[in-house]
Amino acid sequence: VAGVMEYADGAIVGTALVRALRDGGIDGLSAEARALASGTRR
Repeated sequence: VAGVMEYADGAIVGTALVRALRDGGIDGLSAEARALASGTRR
């Protein structure tokens, strides 16, 4: 189950990054990457 969850997490993050690039170019991708990274910091 853990392996499936890790794969799903990667697919979700990857999809978010691809959509950000498609919709906002490099600036959109950069902003999305920063937003995702800020959500993982403790």
